[in-house]
Amino acid sequence: RWTETVEDKDIIKKINSVYEHLYDDHRIMDEIYRSVHLPIPRGIHYAMEYTLGRRLYLAVCDLQNQGFHPRKAGAVTRMMEEAKSFGVELDRSGVAQFLSKQLVEAVKRFVTEGGRETIVICLNIGKLAKRMGIELDRRRAEDDLFFFLKRLIASPRSIPHEVRSSWDQVVQLAADFRLNPEGLLKAVEKSSTLS
Repeated sequence: RWTETVEDKDIIKKINSVYEHLYDDHRIMDEIYRSVHLPIPRGIHYAMEYTLGRRLYLAVCDLQNQGFHPRKAGAVTRMMEEAKSFGVELDRSGVAQFLSKQLVEAVKRFVTEGGRETIVICLNIGKLAKRMGIELDRRRAEDDLFFFLKRLIASPRSIPHEVRSSWDQVVQLAADFRLNPEGLLKAVEKSSTLS
């Protein structure tokens, strides 16, 4: 079994740096190649794929600190547009795994603590994934939300204030997860305490 050492990390940093410099230094030439319909050399193309994919991943990670807000996703959009303009297909599997994990954690946090901000983060992750053409692994998040909503339906009068204050977003997330929020709405409407 391979374990990453300090030396390995240094080598990886150096390789990352080489690809980044190769991409940055040849970007103008790549634009010239593209403008005259010449193929970009294979080595440069690989450096573009790697560098843009890495920068895309880092840009998505940075969005975590801003609640994955779609209006803050300019860097993500730029990376995708740049890749598209050069005909580079980005490997988004790492981004998909990261966003899927963040979605599961956010739903779990909402189910245990409530809060409008947390449910908005869940919705923002879904919007970002859709914008990027990424299919998230939502099974765990869907299960957690489903069982949480099932408990609410069983006792709609006991819905916590934190959930009531973000009710529209809860219904939207249930719809995004295809959990049939109509039944939920009907059950909760029976509760005269829903504000």
